[in-house]
Amino acid sequence: MNKKENTEKETWWGKHHVWILGIIFAIAIIATWGASWYYLCEYPKFKNWSDRGTFGDMFGAVNALFSGLAFVGVIIAILLQRQELKYQRDELKLSIKEQRDTRKEFEQQNETMLQQRFENTFFNMLELHKGIIRELKHECDEGQEAMLTLSNILESEKRLLSVESISNSIILSFQKFKERYGHSIDHYFRNLYNIIKFVDRTESLSLKNKKVYTNLLRSQLSDAELILLFYNCLSCDDYAPFKLLLEKYSILKHLKDMPEKEKELYQSRAFDKNGNFEEK
Repeated sequence: MNKKENTEKETWWGKHHVWILGIIFAIAIIATWGASWYYLCEYPKFKNWSDRGTFGDMFGAVNALFSGLAFVGVIIAILLQRQELKYQRDELKLSIKEQRDTRKEFEQQNETMLQQRFENTFFNMLELHKGIIRELKHECDEGQEAMLTLSNILESEKRLLSVESISNSIILSFQKFKERYGHSIDHYFRNLYNIIKFVDRTESLSLKNKKVYTNLLRSQLSDAELILLFYNCLSCDDYAPFKLLLEKYSILKHLKDMPEKEKELYQSRAFDKNGNFEEK
């Protein structure tokens, strides 16, 4: 408590000491002038002006005192101005700090808003992706069963072709497959591509967070979906941007039992087990 009171006293003195000293000096000047007037005009010893003049010459030092006091007044004015400037600098620093805090808070709110907006869109697209799979039909099969049937049909088409070039075999077999079943599966591929592209092009996300969301998407893909996706992106040059995204985010990481010669048609990071990737 005493420490607090001492601090308050020091603060009060620091704010008012210049004024107090100025008042003291002003009182001293007025008192000195009043005393001089009394001795010169009212003191009985000085009956004529010659005596008063002689006595006044003895106090020439008073003029010097007044000059000195005037100089002190100038110093006090300078100190007051200096103190005022210090208060202004302190207020300016406080204002700058408040502006920085406000800007930082605004940036955090903006980041949170962008994150919420992104997640709303992403999960809506993911739900649409699941809906497309549920509505997928092939003969008597629906959903993932239809997806498995279509992947088996594609594998059969590829085995029936006797083409020496692996890439040509994939292109021809998938083109034949698309002619018969493209109306059922094209919507699925377009939506999946748009989801990955949306994550990739969201500038507010860090590379690490982009990987988190693409990993979440990848976890939704079945083995049959990965097989169809693998061949789809090799079947036409128009799918090259899609293929690059598969490689960039290791979407084919969990693809099983794929011939090594065919896997070589992709960059190795498409199957990266360590989850490493680079921004390109």
